[in-house]
Amino acid sequence: ILDEMDHLSSSISLQPLIHLAVRLPQRIRLLGIANTHTLSSTSSLLPFALESSSEHVKTIHFAPYKSTELLAILQKRLESVPQDELKRMLPQPALILLTKKVAGVTGDVRVLFEVLRGAIDLAVSAAKKGDSSVAANVTVIPAHILSALKAHTPTTSSTPTGKNVGTNSETVTKVRGLSLQARLVLLVL
Repeated sequence: ILDEMDHLSSSISLQPLIHLAVRLPQRIRLLGIANTHTLSSTSSLLPFALESSSEHVKTIHFAPYKSTELLAILQKRLESVPQDELKRMLPQPALILLTKKVAGVTGDVRVLFEVLRGAIDLAVSAAKKGDSSVAANVTVIPAHILSALKAHTPTTSSTPTGKNVGTNSETVTKVRGLSLQARLVLLVL
């Protein structure tokens, strides 16, 4: 099982592993999970596998969440918080803006909660500047949502090959945190 396959395919060659899975379908099953639905049609790692044995390659597409679905998930997760306090701290317009922006960018629940956490942090910082009783003054406003969303969006930098690569990618961060031995194993794969 390879998660974040779209990110892995841009940094290492997965062709040998995919080729092995296609040639030995009775022994090896490869599950690739990617956030981009175009991986099979645009990636250079899959065409030879599709040409040689298309009956062994199956694609299942899961659509990203819509803003209404993200809002329902968010409300369900926050139902344990007292509703009057929640409405004061996270007004409905801020939540609607958050879910519409995240749905427009990725539709990913993880991004939704990361951006919300960032917006709350920004609101707490702003409240600390104004008053020492922070809890009474924390309100997330649309400006906090937009700032947190901008801070969450990966920045790009140019590599020697001229490709732009996300430098804030969670996958890149995790790979950089691996020991040398673990990196070598990943490269061999």
